[in-house]
Amino acid sequence: MKKRPILFDIKGLEARIKLDSSRLDTVEYHKKFEGAVKQLIKEIVGDKFQLKANVTRENTFSISISALPANGGTKNYQINFDVGLFRMLYDGLYILLSNNNTFSGMGISHLKFDIPTLNVPDWNSLDLAMANNEDVHFSAKRVTLHSFLYDLCLSFIIRHEIRHIANGHVDYLLSNNNVALFFENSSNGLNYLDSQTLEMDVDSCVTAGILDGLLNNELQKEQIPDELKGTREIFICVLFCLQFLFFCMPSVKITHQKNTTKNTHPNSSLRHFFCFTTAIGYLQDNFPEYVDLFVTLNKENFWEFIMGLPDANGLDISKIEKDFEWTHSDEGVAYADKVWDNWNNLKPLLEKYAYLKLAPLN
Repeated sequence: MKKRPILFDIKGLEARIKLDSSRLDTVEYHKKFEGAVKQLIKEIVGDKFQLKANVTRENTFSISISALPANGGTKNYQINFDVGLFRMLYDGLYILLSNNNTFSGMGISHLKFDIPTLNVPDWNSLDLAMANNEDVHFSAKRVTLHSFLYDLCLSFIIRHEIRHIANGHVDYLLSNNNVALFFENSSNGLNYLDSQTLEMDVDSCVTAGILDGLLNNELQKEQIPDELKGTREIFICVLFCLQFLFFCMPSVKITHQKNTTKNTHPNSSLRHFFCFTTAIGYLQDNFPEYVDLFVTLNKENFWEFIMGLPDANGLDISKIEKDFEWTHSDEGVAYADKVWDNWNNLKPLLEKYAYLKLAPLN
């Protein structure tokens, strides 16, 4: 791993660190990433199947899954992650955390990025925008925060893809839809409602898995920075990552139900809603004493986060507001119920391919 360049503030001798996402495209980091995938496979499915993680270099956000020849009777898969996805997560967080109003008190940024938009077609576009800024340096605590949130967001994405396999989605599609590869941002031969229902299924499972890891898994709890080990701080980090992934990364924003038929994934606010309700269900079953805290933090931080984004010059806030308004309208709630109810149609088709027990019928 490349050493981060460190400068010193003469007055306080405080470390000033410039982050560099090029370190994510090194052999050392790719080995670390493969190790993280193996650890999550062990946690989620044990030895029920084998998975090879492959890193491509097109600097896009593409993810694909293929089936490989079985190894001694154990099914084998390969997931292709593009390095552009890693760098987009890393640099997107770098930009947002350069605003000291975000996670105030957890270290500082010595300058703030001025970026026209985070809604870019590939990582190269974001890299060009960042290059037009002066160097932005973080204090050591800010770097620690950035590293933890990056790992948490990446864990969400890796878990998401593993769940597509574990929940039977990939084998069902490869067996019945005449597709050779499962592509994350493709319909994979499904109609829009079925595709969005599968995404709802894995998002829900991943949210519960993330919370369970941070609250219940001793190995994962050890990875949490000391300043963030409290339950309140853990919840704030989880809520932040959901908002970052669904609202800041390139994602679907809609204002009318007719727009839903054009997309393979639910719109941003609906994905957030599905994950939030899953989190509440998980806490009610396992940590009922924390439910009120999680709900309160979401209420306190949701719009504070969204309305703070213009300071980071990163997004069209009006699109997020309209997407949120539609999702919580009568029409939006009815559509959410439609996606939920469609699970009853898909679950029986997936069960023969699933490695894990699927969510119950609605």
